[in-house]
Amino acid sequence: MFFPRNADSKKAIPLPKDFDKEIADLFFKEFKGNLKDNQTLEVKNTLYKNELMCSLYLKTTGQLKQQIFEVSIDYEVLAIENNDYEQSEIKKQAENIQNQISFIVDYLALCLDTFLIENKTPSSEWTKIDFQKQILFVRHHTSNLELEEQANKLLGEDFLEDLSE
Repeated sequence: MFFPRNADSKKAIPLPKDFDKEIADLFFKEFKGNLKDNQTLEVKNTLYKNELMCSLYLKTTGQLKQQIFEVSIDYEVLAIENNDYEQSEIKKQAENIQNQISFIVDYLALCLDTFLIENKTPSSEWTKIDFQKQILFVRHHTSNLELEEQANKLLGEDFLEDLSE
């Protein structure tokens, strides 16, 4: 099941879905020589009030579990709906989010490369690391997101909110 690192990270702030696809396509192009024909990659970026997460899913056809690499950083979002920020401030924040995601993607590429070549993964617990003089939190686990999404639809939002508390 997908849970953010910070307990306060409850409600995700939407990010453009095409951005996730662009990053997944970039990963696939970069790693297609190391991937098997039955493997695909998916990326999900999630922004919360105080956290930015990027998840990389390595799916293998015919296998129930997927490899999931997650990286999280502390990130403070402008409360745009409560304040009157200048357009330049909003644009600056959007560019900053994009830059942070690009930085996280660099680390995820390192994780995927290490997994594909050496079959090594980060810990299954959130682990604090220093990457290029910036603090990141990383973890790896296996799951089947499609089955979980179907279960979540059946169980409903109230059940999911109770789980995250």
